[in-house]
Amino acid sequence: MPPELARLISGGWMNVIRVGAVLWVLALQNLIVEIVAAGAWRTPYSFGEHAISDLGNTACAPFEGRDVCSPLHAAFNASQVAFGVLIIAGAALTARWWPRGKTRTAGLILLGLAGAGAIGAALVPENVDLPTHNLFALVAFAGQNIGLLVLAAALWRVRRGAAVFTLLCGAVGLVATAMLVSGSYAGLGFGGIERVAANPFVLWLLVTGVLILVTARRGADAAPRLTGAAAS
Repeated sequence: MPPELARLISGGWMNVIRVGAVLWVLALQNLIVEIVAAGAWRTPYSFGEHAISDLGNTACAPFEGRDVCSPLHAAFNASQVAFGVLIIAGAALTARWWPRGKTRTAGLILLGLAGAGAIGAALVPENVDLPTHNLFALVAFAGQNIGLLVLAAALWRVRRGAAVFTLLCGAVGLVATAMLVSGSYAGLGFGGIERVAANPFVLWLLVTGVLILVTARRGADAAPRLTGAAAS
């Protein structure tokens, strides 16, 4: 293959991968909007007792034994939709960064399902249809945490540090999800254990997005040297 063509192909894919990584970093907006939406409540919002979904509740009324009134529910739900889109798009665009194989494919598909679950939960707020909302939320939590465990296996032989971090995030999130479903909150409250189930994934997206940006940049810098060496 001519060096110029090899450089173009390599650089093009690196750019695609970097875009996907940036999208995953931008997924942090979900947590930022959550904090802002919680701060807008006139009655105190408890990160321990209130559900995350209470922030997207479109009514001002008691709900499931909790006082709920979220002035920024529209912004929160929009950020949840964006969160899901960023997960899905990032998974698709960074696919070539991951070691090839069925494990990579399965893990990224699970992340895509998690993104779809987040979108569904936002489009069907808890006060509109609680069973459907909860189903979407469960798909999101299970998909993201099981997906991390699968991706940890994909990374194990080539990036051990990243694999261990991915494994820890997935394991913590999955155990917390199981506790949430079983009604065992470990003294953290419903909202507290829900955040233990959800937030390791947000942290993982940020850290992994930065890691991919750094390694993809190194790969792009190395491509001209490699193609030049091949030509000579």
